[in-house]
Amino acid sequence: MNSNFANNLKKLRKDNNLSQEELALELGVSRQSVSKWESGQTYPEMDKVLQLCKMFNVNIDELLSQNIKEVKENIEAKNKLNKYVDDFLAFLHKTIAMFANISFKCKVKCIIEQLLIFLLLYVVGDTILIVGGSIVGSIFNSIPFNVYKVILGVFRAIYIFIYFVLAIIVYIDIFKTRYLDYYKIDDNYEKSNDIDTFKLYLSTMPSLLTEDEEKKLIERISKGDEEARKILEELQSSNIVD
Repeated sequence: MNSNFANNLKKLRKDNNLSQEELALELGVSRQSVSKWESGQTYPEMDKVLQLCKMFNVNIDELLSQNIKEVKENIEAKNKLNKYVDDFLAFLHKTIAMFANISFKCKVKCIIEQLLIFLLLYVVGDTILIVGGSIVGSIFNSIPFNVYKVILGVFRAIYIFIYFVLAIIVYIDIFKTRYLDYYKIDDNYEKSNDIDTFKLYLSTMPSLLTEDEEKKLIERISKGDEEARKILEELQSSNIVD
C-alpha cells in the first residue's frame, strides 16, 4: 500500500483544519473509509483521488507518490526567492526612476552622500574588527600560534560576513528612507504636464506664496515629492485655490 498517499492525505487534511468526519462528508464517504486511507489499509477509488486533488489543489503525482511536506517546502522556498528577486528589481526600478527625475544637483548630492555613508560603514566595521581581533588575541594568547591563527581566521570570516550583511541592510534602509521614500516617483507621472498644471494653480494665489516659495514647491513637485503634492491638494480642498 502507498504510504506516501496515507501520510500526504493526513497532512493535507490537518493543514486545512478538517476532521476525518468533515473530509468524509465532503467526499461522500464514511469516516471509517478516510481513517483506513490514512492508516494505509485501503486505497480510494480514482474519482475520489481526483476529488482530493481538486480539493487540496495538488496534482495526482504529488498526492500519490511525492512527499507533500517536501513539495510545499520547495514551493515556499521558490516563492520566497521570487519575492526577493521581485523586491530587488522593484528597488532598482525605483532607484533608476528617481535618478531620472531629480535634478543634477540632487544627483550629485545623492552620490556624495552614498560615498560618505559607505566610507562611514567601512570605518566602523574595520574599527570593530581591529578591537574584536585584539580581544580574541588576549583571550587565546596562551594557545599555540598555529591554532590561534586558525581561530582568528574563523572569527574574521564570521564577523566580515555578518557585518557585510548588516551593513548592506542598513545602507539600503538609509537610502530608501533618505531618497526613495522622499522622492516618490509614480510610473505614470507625466512631469511636464503636471508642472504646467501646478504653475497654473500657483499663479492664482500670488498673495499666499512668495516667488521663492513657488519655485521651491515646483521643484519639489518635479521630483515627485508627494508631500508637495499634498500641500497643493490641501490648498485646493480648503478653497484657497479655485
